[in-house]
Amino acid sequence: MEWEGLKQFGIIQSDRTIDGVATTALRLYITSKTMTAGEMLCATRTHWEVENNLHWMLDIAFSEDACQTRDENAVENLSILRRICLNIFNLDKLGKGSMKRKRKRAGWNNDYLAELLKTFMFGQNPDSNANDYPRA
Repeated sequence: MEWEGLKQFGIIQSDRTIDGVATTALRLYITSKTMTAGEMLCATRTHWEVENNLHWMLDIAFSEDACQTRDENAVENLSILRRICLNIFNLDKLGKGSMKRKRKRAGWNNDYLAELLKTFMFGQNPDSNANDYPRA
């Protein structure tokens, strides 16, 4: 067998209407878990919800869709760096505000940026105080 552990395959039909134009897409899935139709639909919706939320955050906070880089390697490298930055900002429990605000603050305040990088590299710093960094 080509895919060891393969238990099931499934097809999900996705119908949507945007601006009066209806489209239908069939998505094919393979899985190592046996699921009912309802469970497969739930897993599919959960996957796309996470995927769509990640894309939305990357576009809003990092203007990913506006990036005009054409070099294939550069596009992939920038995408990886954006995701790393998103994870670093998500680790920041002290700073309040939007992702965009945290990004600006890190660009304007070297102490805040250093604290973010320390948290990312070494874990949460118990000596940190949210009031140590002026708001952007």
